[in-house]
Parts: sequence; C-alpha cells; structure tokens
Amino acid sequence: MQATSIGKIGIEFDQRNNRVKGIIPKVIGKNTLPIVEEYLTHSDHLADKTGATRITMRFFSSHTSYDSIKELGKKFGYTLEAIIPFDGISVYYLGKNADDRKSDPSLLAIERKKALEIRRTLSKTEVTLGPSFRIERMADEHVEQLHELYRLTFTQYPFELNPQTLRSIMESAKVLVAINSEGRIVSSLVGESIEIPLENSEIERIRLVELSEAATHPDYRAKGLLSFLVRQMVETIKKDSSVKTIIYGEARASHIPANVILRKNGAVYAGTLEKHCLIESVRNIPEEGIFENLNVWYFQ
Repeated sequence: MQATSIGKIGIEFDQRNNRVKGIIPKVIGKNTLPIVEEYLTHSDHLADKTGATRITMRFFSSHTSYDSIKELGKKFGYTLEAIIPFDGISVYYLGKNADDRKSDPSLLAIERKKALEIRRTLSKTEVTLGPSFRIERMADEHVEQLHELYRLTFTQYPFELNPQTLRSIMESAKVLVAINSEGRIVSSLVGESIEIPLENSEIERIRLVELSEAATHPDYRAKGLLSFLVRQMVETIKKDSSVKTIIYGEARASHIPANVILRKNGAVYAGTLEKHCLIESVRNIPEEGIFENLNVWYFQ
C-alpha cells in the first residue's frame, strides 16, 4: 500500500479506498480533448474490472477550456468537482461515483454552503505560537509518538498509518510537528509533493504540494497549533521552490475547523470532492458512512 495522499502520475486502482485515481501529465486544450476521452475511457474500464465505486482524475488545462471540459465530463458521467487556477492553466478535478457511494444531497449542499460562507466571511489572519511549544521537522525519534497521535485522531484513513508508513512519509515529504514543554508531539502536518513534467505546455514542469495528515491531540485543540504549522509549511515551500508550485489542502467537508484553518491562512475554496476517500474522525456535520467529502483549498 502506497503511503501517500497526493497520488502519482498515470492511472491506478486504489484498493483501500475502492477508487480509480489518476493525474494526467498533459495540458489539455480544445483541440486535444480526445486525450481526456482516452483517459476517461481507460478509467471507466479499470473501474469496471476492479469494482471501484469512485473515479477521480486530475489534469491541466487553460482557463478558457472550462465549458468544453465540463461538457466532456458530463458526456462520460463525470462531474467537474473542483478547479485550481494557476499561472495561465488550471488543475481540473473530474469525479464519478457509483450510486451507492453518493452523499446525501442535502448534507452535501450544507457542506458546500458552509465552505462558501467560510471563504466569504473569513480572511487571512496573523498566527503566533505559544511560548510552551516549539516546531521541529519530524525525525526518526518522533515516529512512535506520531503514530500514537494519529491513533487518537483517526479511526479510518486513506492508507494505514503505522510506524513503517510514517517512516516512508518522513523520507519523501516534509513533516512538521509541534512539541509541548514536556517533549510530547501534540500536532503535526505533512507536505507531500510530486513533480510533474508537462506536455503541450510552455511550463515544462510543475510541482503539486498537498497539505495532509493534519492532526492535533484532543487536549491541545483550539490553541492555534495546526494553523501555525500550516503557515510555516506554506512559507517554507514557497521559499524552497525551484519550479512552479501549486500548494493546496483537501479538508474534510464535515469538519469545520480544518476548513477554517486553511482559510485563515489565506487559502481559497476550489470545490468539493464527493465521497473521495476513507476517513473517520470528528465530524461537525453528520455525514454518513466511512467515505468523506473533501473540500479543496488552494494557496495563491
């Protein structure tokens, strides 16, 4: 099982989340829409073969292709779920779910309305770290503590969170942890990245960075720890980037605080992914089942 939330280039079957997912490394224009058709057809065949109940595809296209892409997706039964605009191109999310993997329309409407309200009413605010906490990059000595923190936070997750997968994440991603005065990890955040060579584009390469695996110990919530981790992670990624970079997070739509944290750090709501993956944790909106709707938020 691949220990990643961001995914990889190409199309794959994700057994744990019973979905087909993919990233198309091409910039699609109106004259190259048949490329998308080929990928969608292949994804449909893979879903039929594996019994996957969701298909989710990401690809790049110009801002002017919106209507064409929306109509093409509709032709194949897909919904255009989210769009991240970036430097003349956009990241498009197309998704399709089986009938037994769809959210209650009234709950989905509530979640989307709440995300739009958060976007409209909140803005970027200053964040500070309390004197009894410090921020560190994750090291091997933190693995067991971090594993315990995730056990307290999640009862289900898109991949198995254990010491082995956490070490794998540490080797391939940026992991920040907040540590209290007693030396205990009380909050954490991962910045996973993938660098994609783009075809049909003046931009040769682009890097996607997803903020994920966010967790705070129940006794330390509402203290601004995760918000500070988000701010520091985003600032560090922007300074380090040698290629054009899109930074985003996918927050559980049913968990209001996660969406508020992203917005207060300047992120913009881009859409909602329906029953996207397997996550169970605290919910403020009574979403049903083991699969969660995720709100996409991007940083400008």
